[in-house]
Amino acid sequence: MENQTQIIYSPDYRSPPSGLGTISIGKDLILIQDNDNCSEVRDGIYSNIIKLEANVFEDFENDLPKLLQVLRDNNVTHVYDSKTADNICDPKMELADWIHMIAV
Repeated sequence: MENQTQIIYSPDYRSPPSGLGTISIGKDLILIQDNDNCSEVRDGIYSNIIKLEANVFEDFENDLPKLLQVLRDNNVTHVYDSKTADNICDPKMELADWIHMIAV
């Protein structure tokens, strides 16, 4: 893993959020939005905006798989989530570890 590029997802917990979070692939930044979190954003910030037909935080059980599929489709390797990882020292974790933390 050391020689491979890390692709990092960072959830967006701001109030109000501009989306569900971003995927960072090198210098490219992809915004993920759903039906609830889809505010206008300035042009030129994101290389792409992915809009899910979902309400992830309203229907977490049914719509979380849609978000996870986007992360897998974009080969996300790690998640940087300081809010969820408040009990551990390093908020950057492997995708599988993050999924385990939020799905419990």
